[in-house]
Amino acid sequence: MYDFYLPIIKFNEEESIATQLYEHLRKCIIQGFIHPNTLLTENNLSSSFNISRQPVRQALVNLVQDELIEIKPQKGSFVKKVAISDLKGCCFIRGSLEYNSLLMAEHLTLKEMKPILGRLSNSLKKQKKLLENYLAFPNQDMTSLRAYFFSADEKFHYLLCSFSGTPLTWKMVNQVSANLERVNYLAFDKVLSPKTVVEEHEAIYKHLEKKELKEAADLLKQHIYKIVKNAIALKEQDNFWFLDEKNA
Repeated sequence: MYDFYLPIIKFNEEESIATQLYEHLRKCIIQGFIHPNTLLTENNLSSSFNISRQPVRQALVNLVQDELIEIKPQKGSFVKKVAISDLKGCCFIRGSLEYNSLLMAEHLTLKEMKPILGRLSNSLKKQKKLLENYLAFPNQDMTSLRAYFFSADEKFHYLLCSFSGTPLTWKMVNQVSANLERVNYLAFDKVLSPKTVVEEHEAIYKHLEKKELKEAADLLKQHIYKIVKNAIALKEQDNFWFLDEKNA
């Protein structure tokens, strides 16, 4: 068993146990419940969740692909620190995919764009309500608020990717975004202002409403690349979460 708090999970029959465990551990690492350099073993995980080792093994393989853990021969699987050099590459890939997704809307009429715009508008309303809650109660526990806020943020970006016309776009974005999401959680209420995030989303949406796609896409790319700036600012404050790349 582990000597840190590991949120429980109730497995369902709709998805494989390996998929559910992977998504759960991914969330735990991204949200900071599991710290860098933590050893994750098949035996302890299978014991903690009362499951066999095979789905644990598959979940760990998926986390390696997300760059969240690394397997050290003869030692085990360890949660990785965030490498800012890798973040730059992730921003390039994610920025390119989302940028071009918006440009693909050129093939749509405003009427055809309307369903997606409606869902984007609803997502913005939810973000604004969460922001109001954040501003009204500045001393509240941020754990739940961060989770709700970034869930709404993820939904907004998912909808932007839907302009591409293929679900593969979001799948690829999600695959490269684990450490970007991790930085967002760490930066929330520190170097990342929720108010600024909502304002930037709203600016992107307003350009989309007018079908000003290039303007919306340019703002979106700037919005995504801010994650690297936030990571650099965070690292200057606290190096615990970040790789010392000079000695790597």
